[in-house]
Amino acid sequence: KLSFDKNLKGDFTLKDSKIYKEADNHFIYTGCQILNKKLFKSFSIENFSISNVWDDLMKLEKLNGLESQKKFYHLTNLEIFKKLQDF
Repeated sequence: KLSFDKNLKGDFTLKDSKIYKEADNHFIYTGCQILNKKLFKSFSIENFSISNVWDDLMKLEKLNGLESQKKFYHLTNLEIFKKLQDF
């Protein structure tokens, strides 16, 4: 509801500070995460998606989050970029 781009679908659900995924997610990841480097020991490949780490942590119910009440401008494509220039 605070995103400038109303076309964005949610990435995850946040309830009682726990992050998880449902069929209808209402929260969007906006860019800050603090992770213990031990979480990466099970990944032997050099390039991978951080969502793999998130998925593992969600299964263990060990992924926490905070809801920001700030409006944000999530730049997703050229159309949104142009709208933001006029904003």
